[in-house]
Amino acid sequence: MKEHTKQLVIEILRDFQDIPQHIKDREEELRHPVVPRDENVGGGRAQYKPNDAIDRLIITIDEDERLHKLKEEYEVVDYCYRHADDYTQKIIYELYIKRYPSYTMQGLIENGIIPYSQKTAYKMRNKFLKEVAKRLGIDSL
Repeated sequence: MKEHTKQLVIEILRDFQDIPQHIKDREEELRHPVVPRDENVGGGRAQYKPNDAIDRLIITIDEDERLHKLKEEYEVVDYCYRHADDYTQKIIYELYIKRYPSYTMQGLIENGIIPYSQKTAYKMRNKFLKEVAKRLGIDSL
């Protein structure tokens, strides 16, 4: 796996806990867009504009690439994490998902949290990162 791809997956993992909030924020942003006030309209003259806000909202949320990407990242990481073995989950959680990690890979091994050698633990981690990259379609970057 290329270093760039690995770093991209690690950033996604580090942001994993915040993705649901990012999704919510993006949906709110799409539901309530900032519409600049037209200063040229004045004189108290009423203007008729058809209310197609709901149609625009559905199309916008359905077509928003950023929102789709956030949802895809969350689903892929969640799937890979749930289908990983217990020790791989411990490694990924402690090194990347946990807000304030207590251990490094070496610390996980030395404290008996992971009963494997450092080489094996890194292989487990790399296998997980490759699976996430593959499912996100970024394994060739």
